[in-house]
Amino acid sequence: MGGSAWKAAVMSDGCALAFDSLPNNSVIDDLAALAGLFERLLEKTGHEMADCQGLGISLAEIVDSEAKSCPSPCYKHPYFEGNNVERIVRDHIDLPVEVDNDARAALLGEESYGVFRDLGSASDNVLIITLGTGIGVAARVDGVMLRGSSATGGTLGGHMTVDINGPRCICGNRGCAEALASGYAMKCFVPQQAWFAKSTLRNEKQPTFRMLTDAVRQGDKFAKQGLDGFCEAWTSLLVSLVHVLGPAHVAVSGGFSRSADLFLPCITEAVRDRLWDPRIMPQIHVAEEPEASGVRGAEVLVRSATHEYV
Repeated sequence: MGGSAWKAAVMSDGCALAFDSLPNNSVIDDLAALAGLFERLLEKTGHEMADCQGLGISLAEIVDSEAKSCPSPCYKHPYFEGNNVERIVRDHIDLPVEVDNDARAALLGEESYGVFRDLGSASDNVLIITLGTGIGVAARVDGVMLRGSSATGGTLGGHMTVDINGPRCICGNRGCAEALASGYAMKCFVPQQAWFAKSTLRNEKQPTFRMLTDAVRQGDKFAKQGLDGFCEAWTSLLVSLVHVLGPAHVAVSGGFSRSADLFLPCITEAVRDRLWDPRIMPQIHVAEEPEASGVRGAEVLVRSATHEYV
């Protein structure tokens, strides 16, 4: 359940037997639409609800996975705020529900079925950054998923300040990486930039990152300035995360990672140059199937709860 769209799949061993998506309108009626979509996906696979072990939810909010609740302000799914997610969802889809923050779920997906699956002991210290509507972060440190005392551990990494003079973010902080370099930034911050008025995007009322990267590929030097600004924010964020968490490996996922060829090489070089010691530079990976990170993680949540996943 992402900020802009929800991705739904019938999963088996990391593979989507059927997959589709819905827009997130941030209203509870979306859950009825999700139930209808899930029934259609089951029909496509020849399965019934009774064949499912459970429903795993990867949620773009702060999540207390033990209580299956959202204790913090919910900007994208307001009907979950302060409530038990399972109780609300089971009014529409009658399956046992497991839920966690979307970045943590993405990390689980990459550990089990993605770029982290063959790391061995190196997987004790890994970090994932999801670039999309927002910036999600999750980390495993010394073999333990970072959660903290209020379920926010790691997940608010995208709200680290990278520009003290930057714009105010939806979270209340100023100059967050998410406020400067995300889908949210494309909508609220980018159109105010000087380069935007000179670029081929200037007439776009709702510019997207895909539009930005398409313009860069077509040789728009002003759009390239905009992408360089995103890279600067991501570089600053990653340097701080590496200094604080010390990961051996980092995965980049989310919709933006489909254009990683345009930004990851320069970020990798810049991060190495800025680290306290270049020997602590982690290996950076791009998710092989960024659309699948979250739904794979959602499957892991269910299998873990039913003791069918180790």
